[in-house]
Amino acid sequence: MRFSTEYQPANRGRKPGSLNKVNKLIREAAPDVVQAVIEQAREGDIPAASLVLARTAAPLKAAASPIELSGPIESMADYVRALLQAAAEGADPQVVAQLIKAASDAVKVIEYSELEQRVADLESKP
Repeated sequence: MRFSTEYQPANRGRKPGSLNKVNKLIREAAPDVVQAVIEQAREGDIPAASLVLARTAAPLKAAASPIELSGPIESMADYVRALLQAAAEGADPQVVAQLIKAASDAVKVIEYSELEQRVADLESKP
């Protein structure tokens, strides 16, 4: 006999949303387990405290201090020079590198846009 939906029982398999034995036991025991871990954390158990904090508090993210640029900045070259000077004066080198990369990418976008405009102008001339 070939496989087809005609020859299948009407209510086969597990109903949607039903739990197997293991998941049912976990759901029933979860509140007690959580309470026990919290109690252990309160009593000074470091791994329990670590587990509770890992699940309840967001991890801290590294935050770099702002970079102050000195001198007049009239071009991207002046901007990069000011960033390099800030790095020499103690600014976070990773932040400076990211800002220089962003400036370089911005210059490429501006150059491409200007080139696109020049080509459009040349094509529109008779």
